[in-house]
Amino acid sequence: MRGIWFALTALSLGACANGTVIYHSDYGSYSRSLAVHAGESGTMATVIVGNPTGAPAPILADRVVSGLDGTYIVRDVKFVAAPPTQPGYRTVIVFGRAKQQTICANPAASASAASAPGPMAGAFCLGDEVLSFTSGRVPPLNGADDPALIAQMQSIGYELFPPVNPNYKSECEFDAGECDP
Repeated sequence: MRGIWFALTALSLGACANGTVIYHSDYGSYSRSLAVHAGESGTMATVIVGNPTGAPAPILADRVVSGLDGTYIVRDVKFVAAPPTQPGYRTVIVFGRAKQQTICANPAASASAASAPGPMAGAFCLGDEVLSFTSGRVPPLNGADDPALIAQMQSIGYELFPPVNPNYKSECEFDAGECDP
C-alpha cells in the first residue's frame, strides 16, 4: 500500500513539474471493462468546447486529439474530433469551467468562457452519463503548438482512463465473474 501511495505521489508531482494541473477527479461510473468496450472500434470521439489559444478550431482540435493519443487504456485507440451532439461513448474536453453533472449531457451549455491560463475539465461519457471526470487548469499557452497544451491533454487523458478505478480494490473484466467493491 505504501508503494502505491509513493508512486501516485510521484506521478502527481511529475504532472505539476511540467506545468499541468489537475485539481479533482471522479470515477463514479468508470470501469476498465467499459473503457475497453468503448475502444473496440479503434477510435474515441472527442468533443472539444472552447479555445484558449486563438488558433482556428480545426488546428486546436488536431492538437488536443494528438495530445490525448496514447493515454487511452487500449493504446491503439485514436482520439478523433467530433461534434457536440456526438452520441454514445465519447470524451469531452471543455476549456473553461464545466459542471460535472451536465458536461456529458450538454457540453457547450455547461462551459464558461475559455482562456489560458484558466480552468478546464474533461469527461469520459456514455450518452448523458459521466463515467469519469477530471478538472484542472490550462497553463499559460503560446498558441496551439505549445508543448504545455500537449502535456495538459496527456494529464487529462491519463486521469480519465486509469487502468483500475481508484474507487475499488479490484476491477472487473468481461466474463470474469464478480467484482470486489
